[in-house]
Amino acid sequence: MASTFRAATALVPFARACFELYFGEDRDLSKDGMFVLAFQRADVDPAWILAAIADPAVKARLAANTDKLIARGGFGSPIMFPNGDDIGNDRLPLLGAAIDRRRRRSSSKT
Repeated sequence: MASTFRAATALVPFARACFELYFGEDRDLSKDGMFVLAFQRADVDPAWILAAIADPAVKARLAANTDKLIARGGFGSPIMFPNGDDIGNDRLPLLGAAIDRRRRRSSSKT
């Protein structure tokens, strides 16, 4: 649970650091050093995530999720499947609309 909390609180600063490194500085985020640098810029100790991604169980889960995505015809990241429809990051407004529709349906049932 502690690593889940750390991941949740670090997500936005880490994502921002990755965005700035990749788009602002043309850095290669596939290199471990850039990954560590992004965490450092987000003021998060990268040790816990480096340990987690070295864990064989985590690697197996990633491989299984990747296989599942490929089997569904998905590609790219991020991708979501609300109600079975694939929505990539280029279609986030559509995802927002789908969430709003579901909320409206749920609130009208109560």
